[in-house]
Amino acid sequence: MAEEFVPGNPRAKLIFLGLLFIGITLLFFINPLFEFLDAKSQALAEKDPASALQQSLNQLLVVVIALFVAMWAVAAYFFRLGLRVKKFGQWPPPGMRMPFRTKVRRDTYAKVTWILLLISAGLVFLNPFVKFYAWYTLSQLSKELNSPNKPLKKDLGEASRPSAS
Repeated sequence: MAEEFVPGNPRAKLIFLGLLFIGITLLFFINPLFEFLDAKSQALAEKDPASALQQSLNQLLVVVIALFVAMWAVAAYFFRLGLRVKKFGQWPPPGMRMPFRTKVRRDTYAKVTWILLLISAGLVFLNPFVKFYAWYTLSQLSKELNSPNKPLKKDLGEASRPSAS
């Protein structure tokens, strides 16, 4: 059987290079942004640690919400692509534009590809839940630390224990 190839598409190449540029740009500009926000939080922490912690948690919530939207879009794309690869039994599936000339792969390669795409979709889908749980846990800890009248759980355990006399 003769080898099949999907020709490169200029529009797909432009989209690929654009996404690559955006990714590299974010990689270089997100870190200084977080360092700036961290410096503001550290300056506030010297004056009022409780409000600095609350401000950091608010910033974390914004990041988590943005990740929810972005990660779910990526997970939906991976899931849809994995199902198309399974349906047609080849990689890339028919009708998919490729940025570069790509050999059409069938059988085992296609099976491994769709399984990996579905696993990746699941992991990418669950990632925002883990980050949201981390934010929720930290916000509950912040509330517990900020309430002056409520004793900590550790103190409650020692107070309820009978004395050994």
